[in-house]
Amino acid sequence: MAVLAQQRSRSQAGRTRAALQGAPPAATQRRRAHLGAPPIEERLVNRTAAIVALVGLWSGAAAAQPAQFTLEVSPTDGGLDDTYVATVHLEMLGVGGPERYSHPPFPGFQVIDTRRSSTTSMVFDPVHGQEIRSIEIRRYILQPRAPGRYVVGPARVRIGREDYETRQVTVTVRGVGATAPTTAPDVTDPAPLTAGGVDVPGYVPPRRRPGDALFLYAVADERRPVVGQQVTVTWLLFTRAEVISFAPKPPSLDAFWFEKLFEPRRRLRYQTVYLGNVPYLVAVVSQRALFPLEPGRVTVPPFAAEVATMRSFAGQTETVRSNPIELDVQPLPGGAPPGFDPSYVGVFAVDAAVDRSEVEVGEPITLTVTVRGTGAIRRTSPPVIAATGFDVTGPRDDDPSVDVTGGTVRGERTYQYWLRPKRGGDLTIPAIAIPYFDPAAREYRVARSDPIAIHVRASRDQGSAATGTNRDNVIARDIRPIKLGDTVHSRVTAYLYRSRWFWGLAALPPLAFFSVVLADKLRERLRRETPRSRLRKARGRAKARLRVAELHLRGARPAAFYGELTRALYEHIEDRLGEPVQSMTLDQLREHLLRRGFPEPTVQRIEKELRDFDFARFTPALAGPGEMRAALRRVKDLLRDIERVQLEVAR
Repeated sequence: MAVLAQQRSRSQAGRTRAALQGAPPAATQRRRAHLGAPPIEERLVNRTAAIVALVGLWSGAAAAQPAQFTLEVSPTDGGLDDTYVATVHLEMLGVGGPERYSHPPFPGFQVIDTRRSSTTSMVFDPVHGQEIRSIEIRRYILQPRAPGRYVVGPARVRIGREDYETRQVTVTVRGVGATAPTTAPDVTDPAPLTAGGVDVPGYVPPRRRPGDALFLYAVADERRPVVGQQVTVTWLLFTRAEVISFAPKPPSLDAFWFEKLFEPRRRLRYQTVYLGNVPYLVAVVSQRALFPLEPGRVTVPPFAAEVATMRSFAGQTETVRSNPIELDVQPLPGGAPPGFDPSYVGVFAVDAAVDRSEVEVGEPITLTVTVRGTGAIRRTSPPVIAATGFDVTGPRDDDPSVDVTGGTVRGERTYQYWLRPKRGGDLTIPAIAIPYFDPAAREYRVARSDPIAIHVRASRDQGSAATGTNRDNVIARDIRPIKLGDTVHSRVTAYLYRSRWFWGLAALPPLAFFSVVLADKLRERLRRETPRSRLRKARGRAKARLRVAELHLRGARPAAFYGELTRALYEHIEDRLGEPVQSMTLDQLREHLLRRGFPEPTVQRIEKELRDFDFARFTPALAGPGEMRAALRRVKDLLRDIERVQLEVAR
């Protein structure tokens, strides 16, 4: 199959080059044959180059619009002393660049540096298949001239006869001493770490090895934490060229409770850092807060990623891994106060409130307890409520709210309890105490709420009993039955017993039972594997494959189209034979089908179609819509012929 595909590829490539360059006269061809033809390797290289040139021309013609054209500024809210970076990202289908490019205007800023990088890569699009894309990235280093609110952009390009532009970006520059407003936390928002990698907690410059153009580096702000203390781990990417593809593979953190602090939303945000005399672009690719669960030596596994940069050949990715981090987790010290729960490591406070402070005996009170603080708030256990004179039920836990702004995990958690007083008088819900360990002060502390006074009145039932009034068997109005009379008068029972519908209704349960048994037997018979059932399932799978192939035909995706036809043929043969055949070569498949009783013409057609489909999958530019429709019709006919084959028993 491979030899035939190579021969057909050579003949097709020769015709393509003849069409592009002009075929030599017949006399010249005979003279070349007389003098000696060039080596086969040279002819193959020349013809392959012609096919690549044709694909390049086709891809260039397909570049009618940019696949992506964006403008981003980082940060969008900063100070007068900050450095701002504007990035224009342009992706085009095919090989080449725009006919004209216009820089975005930067009112209120001075451009102190401009950098441009470009590359061409092969990417796989799930809709269009394999594509060639040209990527161009322009970075502008900006310095604000004065505080204010400025609109940057748009950038503009012309591709073909069409003009395109990016969106505008609004940037706020604040004066000296002004602070940006606090926004809701978002672990995918790049704003918290736009300063780059050097400002992350625990950062120490890595040791550069010669030839390191791309690597991941992990840092931690604490190497000797106690159990339950937050350890901020940041993974940084050092690269000599801009990243065009980044697929992270985060490590498994089974030894920790963790919260995500930061992950890039779309593109990486860089800061230039020098390691020795070599400049690197540094970006934060992930930051997490880890809370160790057990004491001892614990390892944070390496963070891995598949990365392609502007220097990667044809957009090929490279696997990089960070360094592991060793932590020496210390146990909590002794002397914990009574009721201490190890999940409370940090700084916490507790508040308590009731929905009412005066009730009758037996009426429930809703007690709301709010725990807030800094630490693994999602991991904390509910407080224990011990109130004398009350029956306590609960708690019900609402979803905790967590804030990771500033790289510290904080939040609050709300619990609801129901307290039912057992006697009248003045009762008190005591202060709710939560012991916790403060890792900064290295000591135990106790957070307490204020006690709550409750006045319990005697119920009306108890008051009536004291005065001698008989209130036995009195039911509250809201739970009394709808019928308020003393007796129920009805002749429904006698009427139903004597009616003609009685025996029909009595027969319904056995009829329903036998119907269920019969339906179960029918389902069991339908599920039984028989030649007819296999054929019915095979037809369904083949129709599904052909419908997908028709979609690829309409979408002009030859490689995917012929792949679906190949799978349809193989699966139909396997369903007919009841054994796998896709691992066989075509010669082995031919011999096996003949042994199982397939006619010689049918086997030849199967072999020819599989060879042609295999060739067409790898030279999709040479397959037209007409040939694809004809192949679809041939496969439909061939599937029907496969169903008609009278099989012989396998020996």
